[in-house]
Amino acid sequence: MRFILGLTILFAVFAVSSLWHGQEQKALLIQRELLQAENEREAKASLAGSFDGAVAPRQNEPGWGDVIVGRPSGAERIQPAPQINYAQPTTAASEPQNWGTMEAGSPPPPPADFELTIQSGQVLGSIVSTHYGRVSPDLEQRLAKYNGLSSPDKLRVGQKLKLPTEQTLLDLDL
Repeated sequence: MRFILGLTILFAVFAVSSLWHGQEQKALLIQRELLQAENEREAKASLAGSFDGAVAPRQNEPGWGDVIVGRPSGAERIQPAPQINYAQPTTAASEPQNWGTMEAGSPPPPPADFELTIQSGQVLGSIVSTHYGRVSPDLEQRLAKYNGLSSPDKLRVGQKLKLPTEQTLLDLDL
């Protein structure tokens, strides 16, 4: 009997708290709707002075907001860049420029040799393939001769190898 009485009291407390929670939730929803209506009235009133009625504010839908354009933000104004007068050249620009001693029609100087330090595991064939883009035993022989090697297989780790242009190697006499 006590057990049934205890369950009845527990059920009654649960029912009362449920009803109270429901009433509290309704009161909060009504309060929220009143605040939204008040905010909308204030937004319409503030926009009425800013715009001439051409733009109506959006309803406060979830995920949307109102942006008011045309009011000062309070940030500092950015000063415009100073104007530069390009009409009068400066004295440095009016002096003749020295662009080097190369005359018109003369060929450009040959490019300098690329210098490679030999790492462990490198062979002349892979270097020729990587640098010149193709595998050629003839280029390997020419590169060995250009660097003073008796054989393409005589590379040492740490040795400096000069890699000229392919045309320089092809012009080399074997």
